[in-house]
Amino acid sequence: MADAAATTTEPTVDAAATSTDPSLGDNDPSAGGADSVPRRSHRWLTSDAAGAIAVVEVLGDPSGLEPLLGRALPPAGTHALRRIGSLDDCVCLRLAGGFVALMPHGGTALRRAITQALCAAGYPESPAAPDHWPEAAGPRESAALCLLARAASPLAIGFLLAQSESGAAPDSVDEREQVTRLRRLIEPPTVVLVGAPNAGKSTLTNALAGRDVSIVWHEPGSTRDWIAVRINLHGLVVDWIDTPGIRHGAGEIEALGMELAHRRIAQADLVVAIAEPGGDWPQLDRPPDLRVRSKSDLAPQTAEAAADLSVCARTGAGLSELAQRVRDALVHPEDLTLKLSHLESIVSA
Repeated sequence: MADAAATTTEPTVDAAATSTDPSLGDNDPSAGGADSVPRRSHRWLTSDAAGAIAVVEVLGDPSGLEPLLGRALPPAGTHALRRIGSLDDCVCLRLAGGFVALMPHGGTALRRAITQALCAAGYPESPAAPDHWPEAAGPRESAALCLLARAASPLAIGFLLAQSESGAAPDSVDEREQVTRLRRLIEPPTVVLVGAPNAGKSTLTNALAGRDVSIVWHEPGSTRDWIAVRINLHGLVVDWIDTPGIRHGAGEIEALGMELAHRRIAQADLVVAIAEPGGDWPQLDRPPDLRVRSKSDLAPQTAEAAADLSVCARTGAGLSELAQRVRDALVHPEDLTLKLSHLESIVSA
């Protein structure tokens, strides 16, 4: 890449200019605010696999970069072409305070050479996830962005973006339980589906997943081990587990599979019991959170007190309601209106 910046009239490095850079504001070390400037470090924001362009974030007092780049950094909020020593041309993006993003080519050997050059310039590599976000207006917004980067569920987006104003710290049992449920927006909860053989577990799992993940067969015992799939249920992502059918008289291998299934049931955030029309509910060590009658197309629509709802995986009837019921049981609708004083409490709940 040609060094287009060489044809411009931008100034070369000037120590006097860097010491009065207004983009540093209160973070300017010469103004006595050095404690608020992040430590010097760098980390790659793109994969270590080869690619066309890579992005490396450089933190800390940016004046140490100028000898490496050979020229003054662009003003805050702007970008310019620069050259990283004798290695490569790059786009240099200057953000407010001590934040600079360099965008060189993405070859693996070039990345290693740039890492060495940045370390030599006093910016050691920091592979850990950032606890700051240069685009954030303050610590609270930074915490929200950090959680957004980790959140598995789309449902977390609206909740976190609404946390612009601090609320009260959870101090009651109910509020702490709400925070525990909100954590499920970040890390998917576990939902275990359990029932007798041929109750329709695998067919229902495939229908909710939108693809074939479990074997569907008319003979009992076709599923001999639990199968997990990550499913988006109306915005809440869950780890959905299809278990072997529970029955008496199973063979040794099938019995081992059922033993493993019982362990998953004990650890589950939510248990869904399923039974076909006229079939018995599975006998479990813990009561199910939701009872679902399957194959509703094979039986007339009758009110059944034992079942919470009926579904038909073949036609799709009741699947949306099932997804909504599971979502609301794991994260209550009123949880999403909670204002937290410390967003980090979602992670540490």
